Amino acid sequence: MKRRDFLVCALSLAPAASFSKQQSDRRNENDAAINQVDVIVAGGSIKGCMAALQAAESGARVLVIESRSYLGSEITAALRPWIQKESVSAIAQSPLGDVFTSSLGDIGFNDEKSLRVGALKKGLLRILSENGVQVLFQSQPAGVLIHQEETVGLAVTNKAGLQAIPAKVVIDATDNKCVSYFAGIKRRDMGFDIPVSRTLEFINVNIPKENTVSASKVLGLQNNEVIVHPGSLDESHCYVEFSFKGAVKTVNEGAMLWERQARLKSIRLCEYLIRSKKAFEKAVLLQTSPEVKHAPFVIISGIDVNTHESDSVKNLFVFNAVYNSRQRDKESFELWDRDARRIGSFAAKRSKEIKNTIIGRRSVLSLGFYIDDFSSFKPQLEYDRRLDLSFYNLTDFPLKNIPVCDESEVLIVGGGTSGASAAISACEQSCKTTLIEPLSGLGGTGAIGGINTYYHGYRGGFTAELDKKVLAMNKRISTEKTSPSWHIEAKMMTFFEEIVKMEGNVFFQTQAVNTILEGRRVLGVVASTPDGLRLFKAKVTIDATGDGDLAAWSGVRTHMGSETDGDLQTCNQCDWRVRRKMDGVNIDLAVVDNRDPIDRTRGYYTGHRKNSDYDFSPYISVRESRHIEGDYTLQIEDVMTQRRFDDAIAIGKTDFDRHGMQSSPLARLGYLPYHCDEKIVRIPYRVCLPKNVDCLFVIGKAFSAQSDAFCFMRMQPDLQNMGCAIGLAASMAVKNDCPIRDIDIKVLQAQLQNMKIIREDDISDENYSIQSLPRLVRSLQQGDETMLLDILCAPKNEILPLLKEAFTSARDHALIAMALAWFGSDMGADVLIDELKTLKDAPQESELYSDGRPSGGFVGIPSTYWKVNQLIVLLGQAKAARAIDVLCEIVNNTDAGGLPQPHERLHWRRVPNYDRIISLAETLEKLADKKAIGPLESLLKKPYLSGHVSKNGFVSPPNYSSAYLELIIARALAKCGSHVGFQILEEYTKDQRTVLSAHAYRALHEK
Repeated sequence: MKRRDFLVCALSLAPAASFSKQQSDRRNENDAAINQVDVIVAGGSIKGCMAALQAAESGARVLVIESRSYLGSEITAALRPWIQKESVSAIAQSPLGDVFTSSLGDIGFNDEKSLRVGALKKGLLRILSENGVQVLFQSQPAGVLIHQEETVGLAVTNKAGLQAIPAKVVIDATDNKCVSYFAGIKRRDMGFDIPVSRTLEFINVNIPKENTVSASKVLGLQNNEVIVHPGSLDESHCYVEFSFKGAVKTVNEGAMLWERQARLKSIRLCEYLIRSKKAFEKAVLLQTSPEVKHAPFVIISGIDVNTHESDSVKNLFVFNAVYNSRQRDKESFELWDRDARRIGSFAAKRSKEIKNTIIGRRSVLSLGFYIDDFSSFKPQLEYDRRLDLSFYNLTDFPLKNIPVCDESEVLIVGGGTSGASAAISACEQSCKTTLIEPLSGLGGTGAIGGINTYYHGYRGGFTAELDKKVLAMNKRISTEKTSPSWHIEAKMMTFFEEIVKMEGNVFFQTQAVNTILEGRRVLGVVASTPDGLRLFKAKVTIDATGDGDLAAWSGVRTHMGSETDGDLQTCNQCDWRVRRKMDGVNIDLAVVDNRDPIDRTRGYYTGHRKNSDYDFSPYISVRESRHIEGDYTLQIEDVMTQRRFDDAIAIGKTDFDRHGMQSSPLARLGYLPYHCDEKIVRIPYRVCLPKNVDCLFVIGKAFSAQSDAFCFMRMQPDLQNMGCAIGLAASMAVKNDCPIRDIDIKVLQAQLQNMKIIREDDISDENYSIQSLPRLVRSLQQGDETMLLDILCAPKNEILPLLKEAFTSARDHALIAMALAWFGSDMGADVLIDELKTLKDAPQESELYSDGRPSGGFVGIPSTYWKVNQLIVLLGQAKAARAIDVLCEIVNNTDAGGLPQPHERLHWRRVPNYDRIISLAETLEKLADKKAIGPLESLLKKPYLSGHVSKNGFVSPPNYSSAYLELIIARALAKCGSHVGFQILEEYTKDQRTVLSAHAYRALHEK
């Protein structure tokens, strides 16, 4: 059974229940009948939401596909949160009346009322959910599935690749009418001068009495003016709208060109207003609109004026298709409401007339530029339990038929923390550079993600220079200059301006969906753009997706999070708070598998619930996802010994900041306390080189490292420096026309030293010497417990013989016995068992920090609590079966220690005894002795340790850490032969949280 990266099939969830294939009805031509979604609405705009609600009210089952992470794009993505006062009563009568009424602010002027953007986003998602409408975020339409001139489904793209979702009816509510284009419906351009607008949000403005403010001619704005609209925060809060004429030759090139023009004009307009207009002399820029707003620029032919259905492709309804050139600038809420009611009603009625969705030998997939038999895409029918949804994974791409959008020397896929940095670095080396980004802003976590302050990290080198540029940009665009955190918009603008001024290409809303692979060489990517699939070709490609997507598509071995069970760190979606400027408030959302569109959508549902009515980040900052298998994998032992490498290219510098449960055996021994001990880690070049693939780098969170080791290298300053280093390396490979493994690493390191990204003493192949190991063992023999960690990090084949020899001669065997057990020898197990019997009745609560958080470990000499934990873990390492009785006795005396703690951060929610329970469960799992069944089953009956399966992850699920703990206990029970353990694992295969269900599935099916 193959792994899937789409929907809950991301890691093969469960047996038949999760993978139930739809029973095919055999018809003429061997057509298969699939009856799943009635209506797909492509585009979660205000219009799309209204049509979806109308269709649902008319009895249809509706799925909304939205490329963004929120709904209501006409207002939210365009940042136009105001309505005409005269429209308020009409809006109140619409299906979205309650949503808009609850989103209204208290402030208004010039016949306009303000709206709260966050309240609108939350309200739209809430009302769709309450009416049974399902939503799939961050998935982009890419094609239309057609059977004998009837629409039978929609092809979509996302981080999982290309899928086709069967449906009886499709409604095209996209901004650019791309679905109708994919279906082959004729359309024509509206002209060459399209009105394009963008919005800037300010506070501390002395709002002018007139709603227009004159602007300099050199800015190139329409009518040489800007329009001021009311904000919702206070009397000084406003939105400034500017417009310009967007000149385009074709529809496809328009959006990217307008975005580039609008973003550069935004910078210059901010400078102008603050320096030239008295009303703005103290103004603070909060944010700019994620996307430009433009008038409709195409006319769709052959659409019924009354029903809005296509004449040529049945069961396809299209919004705004019948407007002529005089109507395009006169869209109104009343017009949207009228058309939405018509389209939703007609679509639902049509879906009831269709008994089954037919997909078979005569079905084709139309991608706009290309039409082929559906079977040629090698579709594999799958089923997702969470949405009760059938879909096809399309495993073959028509590469030879996909248009080439761009050819470059260096292609960076992902414009986040490391990707945008790599793009600047490559551009500075005069390489032809292209950056593609699925969202609408650069900078990732530290910008669009809202984490606008550093937590640790090595802040020299490229990071120091970038910070200076961000500060300079802040002085240009805003009057706020005193906060210790950086200005979010200034950082996004800095990344963008730095790249484009060096003639780098930036493509927003462009999601890679596969690689162009020729043998071992990656020659670029297939990407989904707002206009469909396109090829981006390059000599060298940098995977900065954060999830190792390109590496995985190219056949590189990867693992999710923890090597043992796939556990991940928590993700975050920042709440926007206006203090002296816009700041992001870090709100952990539990654990999300970022590769899985439905699990990621679940994360956005959670974020909408937890965030404020003002506004919030459009981006989930996922702290951990895939880790690739590289030419070298950074080990936790490398971190603990502060190892240096002869190919070091960057530095990590932080304490242990794992948002979740530690995963490595060293952590189980207590050697990784939270937030105590800052370490410097050297990052070798080889961790960015995926095994068995050429012309591809992997940077960001997905580089090759063990999960706990990775925690010391994921800080923003470090990833920025890493991105810069790999941008340089890619440029060297291009200029020297050599494989990326053959660049002169010494030349690269010399450049990095000049830039102060690394230092001379960071470069070395230093490791333990054979001569130093006997000295370590002698110290341990003499009772120096501080030497134990150093010995545990030593090479097994060199240290184990010395330990065995020492055990036969030492008077005090305990420390030597612990070291032996670590390396899998039970030679000293009896010593450890005797010591455990002595300590087993000691208090079992771990130490807490002063604010009540569990420490997660110790610094120096272990306490009694951690000494007991160490003995439990080491007996498991040694697989000492004779320890079973004392271990069971400890289980009998263990409980959860109380309620999970209420703090949002996952590892702060853990009650103190969780370390102990996990250590016991993992050791008993290794021993697999039936004697453990009774104690473990009794443990599960104690308060707070069971009943955490989530059957509906789109509502607030049970505490993740408690569910994880229950799963660990069940896994141990199953290994010992308990029916109860197998039963709990089976229940968890149905858990709505992908990471937990995948964990349970693996536990049930591992050999």
